[in-house]
Amino acid sequence: MLPLIQKKSLPEIIKVGTDESGYLYLAKTKSITVGERQELSEHERKRGQGSVMASNLINKIAKEQGISTVEARNLLGGIDNLDNSQIVEEYAKEFYDLSTFIGSADLDIKVAVAHIIIKNRVAYPIKVAVDGNINDKKLTVEPLTVNLTHRQGIRIGSSYIIAEGNYEIDNTLIKTQPLPASIKAGSVGFLSSNYFYVLGSSEWTLEMTKQLDEILINDIYDFFQNESNRWESVETVVQDEPGEDKTQLALPME
Repeated sequence: MLPLIQKKSLPEIIKVGTDESGYLYLAKTKSITVGERQELSEHERKRGQGSVMASNLINKIAKEQGISTVEARNLLGGIDNLDNSQIVEEYAKEFYDLSTFIGSADLDIKVAVAHIIIKNRVAYPIKVAVDGNINDKKLTVEPLTVNLTHRQGIRIGSSYIIAEGNYEIDNTLIKTQPLPASIKAGSVGFLSSNYFYVLGSSEWTLEMTKQLDEILINDIYDFFQNESNRWESVETVVQDEPGEDKTQLALPME
């Protein structure tokens, strides 16, 4: 008999990105899975190599300049407004190699994070355009951004709606089984299967990720960092603003 891990059945779905950079919906679970972490391990190792390079340069500067490693580290980082222009000039090649490597490693890991998060966490929204009444057998929506198949589930709040028929991108009228409740215009639901959200995209590639706006990549990386920290510092700030509408809705990148 296998153990059953008990977790909250439905994650929160939140918007990441802006109108300018593009945006998508991601499943917020307040955690990073072991699988997601393993996929990043190679990129983490590369970033760790940057720390080794920095440490070697600090030791070299300390030895050749006859100063402590603490002083060399402070000079390397320009800490306490120290004038490190002479050191930078003297070790120009080493500084250039280090900064280039670290910059490349940081960008690589942000791209890798965005790719992994989209591949595993992206949700597919359906936005209601016209009020739907209980027992109606249709739903008018904003142009679809994904294809719907017969009997595809759509979860809108606590309501689970089942599509009747197949619908292509840009369709705006969906025939459904009788609506279980009234649905307000502006409500946003997400593709679901057996009452659970459909998440991730096996077709999303690393090359697609590299085509995204840098701002969106950074926003996804911030999301990842917050998930890693279980949103503790972020939610401490949010609690001080009880009147703010925390619902974030948008279309995913396809």
